[in-house]
Amino acid sequence: MSESQSTYCDWCGKEMQSLRSLTLPSGGNIAFDTRIFIQNQIANLQICDDCMLQLQNLPSVNKPFSLSKSEILSLEKLIGNLFSQGKSVTSYPIKIIYRIEILDASTSAQTLFTVPKRNFKRAVKRNRLRRRMKEAYRLNKSILYSFLSKNQLQLTMAIIYIGKEENSYAEIEQKIVVSLQKIIKNLSNSTYKNDSSNS
Repeated sequence: MSESQSTYCDWCGKEMQSLRSLTLPSGGNIAFDTRIFIQNQIANLQICDDCMLQLQNLPSVNKPFSLSKSEILSLEKLIGNLFSQGKSVTSYPIKIIYRIEILDASTSAQTLFTVPKRNFKRAVKRNRLRRRMKEAYRLNKSILYSFLSKNQLQLTMAIIYIGKEENSYAEIEQKIVVSLQKIIKNLSNSTYKNDSSNS
């Protein structure tokens, strides 16, 4: 097997003897729900038979589970402010740094995803973990967005994988959900309205 091909399922993270290559078309109808991958236009994923069966049985959903370009944090100034002034929550192996901001975009939050190179030397592993974090966040961001919309808040966030071992998608998703709930709790208990007015 070549260096670029993973020996792990991109969904569950288990090492597999046999993998199915899943190529998603750029448009049109396909046989199973694409809410896990199509919004990010990920192609040629390695999916084990068990996960393929689960994907085929998923219900169809659309926009609430998308992750648009406007929701990705890329502006250097905002990133600098986030890391120098942001607060953080941790649910190992996930750490989220967040900061109340006034964003030009209409989205509730802008987020970046990072896996430190010092913990994972191989790019294929960093990319796999980053993909799992993005998918977990995309499918669960409504937990946070509902709160932000209700309170007329916007956030910048950095979701960081601080673990030194590769965790499965299911484990990463669980920790991201817990972290988002912690952020909501912290914002609910803080004087965020004053903070946002001074941003």
